[in-house]
Amino acid sequence: MISFGMGEDKDVDSAVALLSTAFPDDNDLFFYAREDKFYIAKDGAGVVGVAYPYFNYLHDKYLKVFIAVLPSYRRQGVGKRLHELLLKEYSRGGVFLGFEGFCKDQQEESKKFLNSISYKWLLDTYVVTLLFDQKRKFKYYKEPIPISGLIENDERSKSIRDFLRARYIEFHSWSPVAELDSAVWSEIVFDDVSPEFSVALLDGDEVLGVSTASVSQGGLEIVWCYARHSALLKQAETLKALLGKQFELAVSAGLAVGNMEIDSNYVELVGLLDWLPIRNVVTYSRYRLDIL
Repeated sequence: MISFGMGEDKDVDSAVALLSTAFPDDNDLFFYAREDKFYIAKDGAGVVGVAYPYFNYLHDKYLKVFIAVLPSYRRQGVGKRLHELLLKEYSRGGVFLGFEGFCKDQQEESKKFLNSISYKWLLDTYVVTLLFDQKRKFKYYKEPIPISGLIENDERSKSIRDFLRARYIEFHSWSPVAELDSAVWSEIVFDDVSPEFSVALLDGDEVLGVSTASVSQGGLEIVWCYARHSALLKQAETLKALLGKQFELAVSAGLAVGNMEIDSNYVELVGLLDWLPIRNVVTYSRYRLDIL
């Protein structure tokens, strides 16, 4: 008989293993399951299902929900019951506006499950793997410069941070963010960013565009890439200049690959998909359940 309840310390390893198998691209998030609440379904002593709510300090009004059930226990109401436990726990007090779930675009079973518990499609996110061409040259109407020297200047650092924050809020209007005076902004905007691979396009004191990046074993990771509002063509050219400069810096440093995420509502970047040096694209469908 399947039992449901709050996970305990003894259940953490089994729960994390199940979550990591179902969501291999989010392994780093499940570390926090050792400190956070999570719910499990057990058949005897074995964990057969788990529901884990991930709290994002930047997007603090919606909980990101991860639900994983062993294949042999699916279509028996296990995932639905786990989700009901989450709803009961986190719907109280008006703290959260709702929940967000996601799955790969081709995972039809996961889509049907999310629809069955009243989640609605929100947008798609394209996870793009880049393959840099050492012979490709980029032309700039104005050449971006690395921000490594700029952020040492407090005033210039603030203008870049304010620009990125404003553009981020605008392009994430679908998901409310932390208050502007929250300390989380100072931590996140330049968090784990590699200044030597992050670039800005300036016109005097005016910031025209900024693209930040970090470097990991997976290569160059584009973090935030935004251009100032202008005619659509110039905005596209600004984005091309920013990214092209980063790709050149990556190649000069011996990096062969990179990655970036593009939300389907960011039409300017979506419009560059044919221009980007793409090796592979994986589409994730994002869903939302509003509770207030």
